Amino acid sequence: MLSIRPKRDVVLVVDDEPQVLVALEDILSEDYTVRTAESAQQALDVVENEPGLAVVVTDQRMPRMSGDEFISRLPDRCSASRIMVTGYADLTAVIRAVNEGRLFAYVSKPWEPEDLRLKVARAAEHHRLLQELEEERQLLRDLMDNIPDGIYFKDRNLRFQRANAAFCGLYAADPQKVLNKTLGEFLDRKPEAEGIEDDERGLLAGGPAITDAVRAVHARGAERWISESKATVRTPSGEVIGLVGVVRDVTERRAEQERAATMGRLRSVSSAVNAVIQRLREPEALLDEVCRLLVTLGQLFSGCVLEVEGRDSKAHPICYAPHHIEPVRRLVDSLRAWKSLQWAESAMSPSGHPVVIDDLQTTASLEIFDQLQDQGVRSVGAFGLRSHGVVWLVVLCASQPGFFANERVELLLELLGSVALALDHIGQRQQVEFLSHHDPLTGLPNRRLLEARIDQQLSLHDKSRLRLALLLIDLGRFRQINDALGRAGGDQILVEASNRLQSVDAACTVARFDGNVFALLVSAVEDDASVTSLVQDKLSQVFGEPFEVDGTEVRVSVTTGIAIYPPDGARTDALISKAEVALKKAKASLQPFLFYVPSMDARVAEQITLETKLRRAVGADEFVLYYQPKVELRSGEVVGMEALIRWNDPGSGLVPPGQFIPVLEETGLIRDVGVWVLERAARQYRDWCQRGISCPRIAVNVSALQLAAADFVPRLERVLAEYPEDGAGIDLEITESVFVEDLAGSMAKLDVARQNGMSVVIDDFGTGYSSLSYLSRLPIDGLKIDRSFVARMVEDPQSTAIVTTIISLAHALELKVVAEGVETAQQAQFLRLLRCDQIQGYLVARPLPEGELPELLTKRFTPSKLPPN
Repeated sequence: MLSIRPKRDVVLVVDDEPQVLVALEDILSEDYTVRTAESAQQALDVVENEPGLAVVVTDQRMPRMSGDEFISRLPDRCSASRIMVTGYADLTAVIRAVNEGRLFAYVSKPWEPEDLRLKVARAAEHHRLLQELEEERQLLRDLMDNIPDGIYFKDRNLRFQRANAAFCGLYAADPQKVLNKTLGEFLDRKPEAEGIEDDERGLLAGGPAITDAVRAVHARGAERWISESKATVRTPSGEVIGLVGVVRDVTERRAEQERAATMGRLRSVSSAVNAVIQRLREPEALLDEVCRLLVTLGQLFSGCVLEVEGRDSKAHPICYAPHHIEPVRRLVDSLRAWKSLQWAESAMSPSGHPVVIDDLQTTASLEIFDQLQDQGVRSVGAFGLRSHGVVWLVVLCASQPGFFANERVELLLELLGSVALALDHIGQRQQVEFLSHHDPLTGLPNRRLLEARIDQQLSLHDKSRLRLALLLIDLGRFRQINDALGRAGGDQILVEASNRLQSVDAACTVARFDGNVFALLVSAVEDDASVTSLVQDKLSQVFGEPFEVDGTEVRVSVTTGIAIYPPDGARTDALISKAEVALKKAKASLQPFLFYVPSMDARVAEQITLETKLRRAVGADEFVLYYQPKVELRSGEVVGMEALIRWNDPGSGLVPPGQFIPVLEETGLIRDVGVWVLERAARQYRDWCQRGISCPRIAVNVSALQLAAADFVPRLERVLAEYPEDGAGIDLEITESVFVEDLAGSMAKLDVARQNGMSVVIDDFGTGYSSLSYLSRLPIDGLKIDRSFVARMVEDPQSTAIVTTIISLAHALELKVVAEGVETAQQAQFLRLLRCDQIQGYLVARPLPEGELPELLTKRFTPSKLPPN
């Protein structure tokens, strides 16, 4: 927190001659508050009671304690600049004090009043600068210590020079015990540190930045997992002086990811099993393939299927995966005799409850358990299948204890239930009926079966007067995902999406409604709030994590349309129709979800009208550009501007972009409109230059759909050919989403833009998927902090930490930082203190038409609008 300084600096004058004190006080009192002392001891008492001293002026020759001795005894907390008044004979003491760094200046006797005033003024200014520097350092220390991630700095010798509270807290260490030590000295585990420090030496020698390196550490008395990223720290001249690291404790996240990964693998097995069910007609072939899929896709140690003809008969193996393990067969016989587990009454009973051994090491000792452990087995689960009087046992072995947790057992039971159903229908016409009602890719009910279940639910709800909710869930940008990843990648995402939806609520019916749209049928709805909670909490949670396709992470947003029985429709077709209307409206308005309301039918008609008018507007030149300036914080000069599109509708005037940009995106018109914006901005830049107006570069937004187009580069090159001067005076602003779908392709296209003189900035940074693993490799020149963080950063410590981290990260990667949405001088002052480069927002100017820009371009913003230099 910045302190409020007194209006006048306080100067302490020390001399044992009263007449000299009076003379010095007369010289200085006009500009300073002067305190006097007739001896060094008295002066020390003044220092104790005057903590805000700016300057101490002391005579050298004083009885009992000389001036240089007095200065040496000043307490460390006294930061005042020191000036010594001395004669020629005291030169040795003065030189010693200067060399020891305890003296700011000295004044020779007899002094010149102007010389004395000048040196005191310089000393007071020096003190003020030191105080401001210390306050700024303290602010930065406080900011670092409030960032939740661990941050540290090391010098070229890999010794810690700074570590924040989060880093020290990870190791439960005193910060002072970390400083000036290497990792091996700090952890006292040199072997563990050697490999890490070898990588860091490679980084200092010019190697690539280390991003998202996950490793285990021994901290707080247990093994923890951390994710660590490191980059070099350079001087303005480019000299490497050390490295900076960011550490995050990911132990819980890793455990959750492992749990989710296991569940995901088992759901993948479920989808694969559904595909196998359609293909195979023989029970043994089906069971063999199911066993193989459980082991390979589910990453189990082994599995086998045994046929049991009767309760007292031996179990005969049908198949093994990946290979025959004799102890497994004998395990079944041993467990049948082990009455405490009630094997026969459990896994082989009609109810089919599985038998699970969580950990062979802690279970009652049996020789067979030791044999299984010797081969790498730690936990076992056995599941019964019944079909037409035949009992099969599916015995699964895992290499980790506790694998067969409740949720996994439930999923395996569901999977094997599908297998049992398939076994019942193999060779029968019912199998064809089953497939005709289910989606072949995901195994979910199809639209036909969904309609039948809605009919059934409506008949039940009509009697019970309970409410029913139908949710239609659209996977966003799925056409682009299919284009980028191929049909197989898109199918993989559909399968994973179906798995996630089935985990939302076991009481819900999940169906694949059409293409990339899923349906969720919710029974016994209490009120709209419960449905809202389901969407906001559960749906956002299951789709919050990215999908992974062949090592590529893809984030998929969802939009939901909701219809409620009975108010929105008493028949199945009416309820579906209303949900479709709500979904279309939600997509058009960019809302994550919407309930159907009667006015939406009219709005759908309006939407169609809007699409027609926009198609006409593209050819009728009805779009115009407004420009919003960007100001450099340090100089106050306009150094850039952003081109913002407006639609000048002949019928209603200027239309805000939020009302028509989503329609341009949905219809694909954004490609043509985007090229028009590039050409118009380049033409405006050249026009201003030809008129002698000093015009900064113009930033143009490029959408993900526009960049993904195959003809993006040819169209860009045509603009550059027509306006060849300095990259057409145009820079590009993109969102992080463009890299999610096709990282390599997007990078190649942006490289072409940069090679032709354009700069590339990531817009709305921090709101999308920001990963250090690719950020340092992207062909970009800057980051734009999203306005949501800027708006809250003065009051919200989390937003402050985010803004600070973004600025520090950008500067570490040698990127410019622009803060958008700056509306107050307090925000601008805060950003300047954090070393943000540029700001954009209403504090500077609203978006303006081209005619109002020339006057603004010559303006330097004064301290009344921006913080002073």
